[in-house]
Amino acid sequence: MKTKIIFSTLIGIYVFLSFHANAQISRQEAIDTVFNYILNSEEIEKTNIYLCDSIVVFDSLLMYDTDKVNLPFDSNWVFFIDYFPTANWDHPCSYLFMKPA
Repeated sequence: MKTKIIFSTLIGIYVFLSFHANAQISRQEAIDTVFNYILNSEEIEKTNIYLCDSIVVFDSLLMYDTDKVNLPFDSNWVFFIDYFPTANWDHPCSYLFMKPA
């Protein structure tokens, strides 16, 4: 009897996690994740953060200097994080790719 309860509990946890893992991440959830878990409050105040208006389904992005960035997922929320917004364009920045599904 105890084995059945443990087994049922494990199956329940697995089903719950798999539903959560397969859930779509909305645009707002992606933004909330970046603001709440990836960047700290000091970074948020000093940076410019851009997000593409829609999910990007290309396999790569071509940058202004002809560098090619391969996208990690079939579909991506793409963030551009500019840590030095007043330093023109020749400085390090970050791209963040988040899988929407």
